[in-house]
Amino acid sequence: MHDFIRYSEIDENKILPCPFCGGHAVLIKTYCKDTKYIGYHIFHGNCSLAGALRTSSFNTPEEAIKKWNKRMG
Repeated sequence: MHDFIRYSEIDENKILPCPFCGGHAVLIKTYCKDTKYIGYHIFHGNCSLAGALRTSSFNTPEEAIKKWNKRMG
């Protein structure tokens, strides 16, 4: 079982907008109760062009943001 919570301990201005529609994306912290895994991914659920978008899960918030922002360039 997984818990998904919006991770607010980081400045969301570091997360670039969606490359397709310019919409706001958020950092999500994932916690697996079974394995105790904690991961982070970027989620944008309202893209009018591409549907819901999400990165893979990463070990740190900074790594998730870096991967999301890199695909913009």
